[in-house]
Amino acid sequence: MEMNEATARLVMDLDGFLKHFPVKIEEVGPGYCDLSIELVDIVMRPGGIMNGGAIMSLCDLAGGISAMSLQDVRNAFTVDLNTQFIEMINNGPVKFHGEVIRAGKSTAFIDIDVRDSKGKLCSRSTGIWKIIRE
Repeated sequence: MEMNEATARLVMDLDGFLKHFPVKIEEVGPGYCDLSIELVDIVMRPGGIMNGGAIMSLCDLAGGISAMSLQDVRNAFTVDLNTQFIEMINNGPVKFHGEVIRAGKSTAFIDIDVRDSKGKLCSRSTGIWKIIRE
C-alpha cells in the first residue's frame, strides 16, 4: 500500500479513537509525516493548554504513519513511545513532525517533534514501531 495523504487519512478515519480528532495531514513522504491540529476542546485541558494524552496520541499517529510510509510496509504497531514535555502548548495550530531515524527488517526507530504556532519546540517523542512488510 502506498502511503500518501489520502491513505493516511483513511488509516486515521478507520481508527475508532483518532477519527474524532480534527487532524490535518499536511504531508507524507518516504519515512516522514507532518500533521497539524487546531487547539479545539477535544484536545484541551483546564488552564487553556493542550492535554498531554492528546499530544502523545498524535505523536503515536505521526510515528505510525511515518513507519507505514516506508517502502513495502503494510502495517505498523507501536512497541515503545517515550515523550518529553518541554513547554506547555497554548497556541495553535500545533505541528507534529514524525521522521524515521532507522528502519530494519521488522522495526523502525522514529522521532516526533511537536511545535506550537510560533515554531517553539514543545514536546519530543522517540519510539519504536514493529513494521509488517509485504
